[in-house]
Amino acid sequence: AKQNREVQFQGAERGINGGFIRNFTGAETTPATGNDLVQQVYADTYIPELLKRSVLVKLNPTVISGLAGRGVLNLPVAKGVTPAFKFYKEGEAVASSVAEFGSMIMSPKIFAGEIPVSKSLILTSPNAEAFVEAELLRHAAVGLESFVFGEVLAKAPVLDSAASGIIDEADLQAAMAKLGTANVDTATCVAVMNSKQVAAFRLQPIAGNHAAIMMVGPQTDAGRTIGGELLVIVSENVPDGSVLIGDFSQLYIAQWSGQEIDMDTTTYRNRALVAYRVWDYLDVALSRPEYFLNLKAKA
Repeated sequence: AKQNREVQFQGAERGINGGFIRNFTGAETTPATGNDLVQQVYADTYIPELLKRSVLVKLNPTVISGLAGRGVLNLPVAKGVTPAFKFYKEGEAVASSVAEFGSMIMSPKIFAGEIPVSKSLILTSPNAEAFVEAELLRHAAVGLESFVFGEVLAKAPVLDSAASGIIDEADLQAAMAKLGTANVDTATCVAVMNSKQVAAFRLQPIAGNHAAIMMVGPQTDAGRTIGGELLVIVSENVPDGSVLIGDFSQLYIAQWSGQEIDMDTTTYRNRALVAYRVWDYLDVALSRPEYFLNLKAKA
């Protein structure tokens, strides 16, 4: 590893992918150190820092980190229980409940990206490296958010609205009833939609408009709500005409190692570019897809 010029120059450790490991959120540094950006890696800090740069932080997903060297993650999941609990008479045989259990297996998958930067920029801008790393983190957050909502939309049950082209208060109540029937605590649910859908709901009256009440309320310190029921979270990764409702504590994000940043001076050498590349080993899974619902405006 000491023969690697970049690693030796930066005073950092060798990573799995031949780069060096850094952490954006570790201990504070000062210019006097001479290596401001080289910090100790804390395995548990990267995912929360990534979530803070996207709407995912508002959804409170379940994050499991520090899994390096511990194999795949196998989480037991209760598929369902048919209860047979009731009051019994003296001497009456107790009926058995039928329970079904399964497992959710999560394994490390490569989550990566890169930004090529010209050497002239690095030579003329002393903070270019820090700026590029901040951009890498921001785009990693965008990519993770896009993947998460893609997974939820692919697996969540779909409920179409009663009327074509519009989601109204009755549709929202039908969605709440459907989730409640599936034993979902609707008090923990949120509604995720894009900004275009929020704007449409802000102009859509409910309750006969007797008090100028709209489907989505005005912005307050506590946020917006839809139909006075659910907190509204805005993400452009939810398509037009859809409201994604669910308990996002059932969304699991697993991380196997701390983040690595690889400064690659070889791949684009003939163009005088340095590639800053991020490597992460993550997995995303839904423990209970039935705890989510994609409320869609019927075509």
